[in-house]
Amino acid sequence: MDVKRIFSGTPATPAELLLRRESRATRQRELLESGCSCLISFTLNIPGAIKQFPLARAAFADGLAQLHFFFKEYMIAEETVELVTGCEAFLTLSLPAKHAKEIAVSVETLHPLGRLFDIDILLPSGQAVSRTDTGLPRRKCLLCGQDAKICGRTRAHSITELQQWIGELLNSYFRDQAAQRCAVQAARAMLTEVSATPKPARRPNELRRSPGHGLLHISGQQHGPFSLV
Repeated sequence: MDVKRIFSGTPATPAELLLRRESRATRQRELLESGCSCLISFTLNIPGAIKQFPLARAAFADGLAQLHFFFKEYMIAEETVELVTGCEAFLTLSLPAKHAKEIAVSVETLHPLGRLFDIDILLPSGQAVSRTDTGLPRRKCLLCGQDAKICGRTRAHSITELQQWIGELLNSYFRDQAAQRCAVQAARAMLTEVSATPKPARRPNELRRSPGHGLLHISGQQHGPFSLV
């Protein structure tokens, strides 16, 4: 796998990343003043200077679709931005922050790309709800399974190592999705051909429908929710 080919895009400068971090915090405060119960701030954990590339945008869209599914009944407003520093989404909710955090952690833990999702839940005060606040374990490192904050602080792994792991994850996930869509399309084509083929006339005593006979339904939903059970 060619990592450089996957992480192909315009690098963000340290100054751009710092400025965007400050701008994001300002926008978060403004949205929290709207009177919502809590705010979701959604980004991706992408190491290195290149934050925007095709598979990263696809992963962000997949994660955002999951948030829409699980929080659609509680969403008040939504904003999304796509910058050289990465994709971001802000969702204001009418849902207790603790409950929102539990759902967010489930998405981060159980979705195949969840290790890349950074779903922060902010209180009206601006304070982020941590995993430990809800009695949940800290996030694990992508590579070694240790505390992610400790590995990040000590730079235990190189950017190249992290990009290799992330590249393989993204490539595998979207390759499997593409294969599944092709299989669904092929099955639909076969059913269309069969249904269009003239059938020989049947004698009257053969027209009774046999028990259990029904229609075959094939679904090719791309961004359907995963199971939390």
